[in-house]
Amino acid sequence: MSPFGTKSFLLGKTVKDYGLSTLTMDDPGDYDDDFALWGQSIGGESESDPAAPELEPDPDSQPKKKNGPEAKHSTLKTAGRRWKDWKAFLTRNLIFKYKDKVPAMLDRPPDAYASCYKPEDWKEFVAKRCSPEWEKKRKKMQDIRSQNTYNHHAGRGGVKKVEEKLEKELGHQLTIYDRADLWIRIHTNKNGELDGPAQEVADRIRLRCDMYVIDPKEKDPVLVASGYVKLEKADKEGNIIIHGVKKKFDDFKRVFIEKVVEENAILPCPIEHEGFDTVGLAVNNFVAWPKNLINIHPDDLAKKLMIVSSGMGMHYW
Repeated sequence: MSPFGTKSFLLGKTVKDYGLSTLTMDDPGDYDDDFALWGQSIGGESESDPAAPELEPDPDSQPKKKNGPEAKHSTLKTAGRRWKDWKAFLTRNLIFKYKDKVPAMLDRPPDAYASCYKPEDWKEFVAKRCSPEWEKKRKKMQDIRSQNTYNHHAGRGGVKKVEEKLEKELGHQLTIYDRADLWIRIHTNKNGELDGPAQEVADRIRLRCDMYVIDPKEKDPVLVASGYVKLEKADKEGNIIIHGVKKKFDDFKRVFIEKVVEENAILPCPIEHEGFDTVGLAVNNFVAWPKNLINIHPDDLAKKLMIVSSGMGMHYW
């Protein structure tokens, strides 16, 4: 199986303590943090420390086990990433911190890891990271990052963790039709909000909607929530599976509840395994909703018409 949680931390510790190759392997990076003391262990619990111990993993959020060649590939890939992160950490918190203030301290590796690296390897590593070529490469990467318009909120677990959580919610591996939802999830902050530029992109790639418990065509319909419709394909039998329950695609849609208007309104399709039976409990979750109780946002009607007229209507709406 692929390493995660405690196993992932132990793999990272092995990488930094014993190394997979010489310290001088080529790996560009962007380094700007400033902490840690020379002569002390660098495996502290700072959030910015890629070698820091991770929290106890949540059993419900763990990826599926992998075996055989796939497990070997996954482990080597993780080890390579940890090795690169460790060298980035050394560069950021030791070399760049002391190269101008106390350059003599760069003559040897940190005391806690002096036995792990040969003196000649350490000196070559320091020389490379202090070279004009490396500074040029670093500056280039910083310039690229400074042009990133959309703030990333994937957190410490990275995009992979967000993917796994979304797969769990949807009940299937992500497909090309789920990429828009993944992009939105990654760029949503802890308050459930999108930053300005990201919000503009989200408005272009999703079908916003209002949700009712009474047909919106009836007199005095009651709006209970708003969010967006998940664009997806039905299976060969015309079904979609939402939280483990089959629903006819022509009658139900998977919607994401972003804003609650009537928190005590009863969900048309409660999420039984989560104990969610009201709209307020299901906020920031995908739920099944009767198609006739969904009203597409007026500004998005053109997108809906484009989907239907393109011949995709039987699969997407």
